[in-house]
Amino acid sequence: MIHRRASDSRGLTQTDWLESRHSFSFDSYYDPDYTAFGSLRVINDDRVTGGSGFPTHPHRDMEILTYVVEGAIAHEDSMGNRKTVAAGHLQTMSAGSGITHSEFNPLPDEQTRFIQIWITPREQGLTPSYAEWAPGNNTNGLTLMASPDGRDHSVVIHQDADVYLLHPDTEEIRFGPKPNQQQWLQVIAGRITVNNQAFNEGDSAIIKNESTLSLSGSPGSSALFFDLL
Repeated sequence: MIHRRASDSRGLTQTDWLESRHSFSFDSYYDPDYTAFGSLRVINDDRVTGGSGFPTHPHRDMEILTYVVEGAIAHEDSMGNRKTVAAGHLQTMSAGSGITHSEFNPLPDEQTRFIQIWITPREQGLTPSYAEWAPGNNTNGLTLMASPDGRDHSVVIHQDADVYLLHPDTEEIRFGPKPNQQQWLQVIAGRITVNNQAFNEGDSAIIKNESTLSLSGSPGSSALFFDLL
């Protein structure tokens, strides 16, 4: 089963400095059909104007991943980290027993776009931690960014979930899901085809009980791909 969650069916938060599209129920947006997908709890596609951002706020018992699509994010947290995360990079925080952090667009005249992901950890009260993933020389179009075991130079998250960056525009990608796993594909840019079904920017492909996936895309296309229990 492959189901399309259309881009324009997502929730929307819009202010003078933020446009955020919500794939799942978040803040004042509530959709009983989209409260979570396995351990995947939040996918927010955020566009932040120059010099603006989220002031210091708390989190706990959540794996928080931020993939920067364009621009940059300036991050500070209660663990003492002060980082600027560039486009194409992934930041991860295990909020665990509790952290505070802030996120700002440090570019005064440029928009920053990032995808923020929350994944429910397998246990509560973990020691908070921070890590970053940077793109390497992988050219096969499907790059593992985060995983429970840190394999293939990915960062570790505390859940049985693999998070991939998908660039399927050079060749068809074949993916064989593990038994009892389900997948969520979030299109960042372009047009991506999953088993002959097409998905455009902002669309999601919700995938269950498929023995093999064939992924291809238009030039410049990209997506986040989640393989989850």
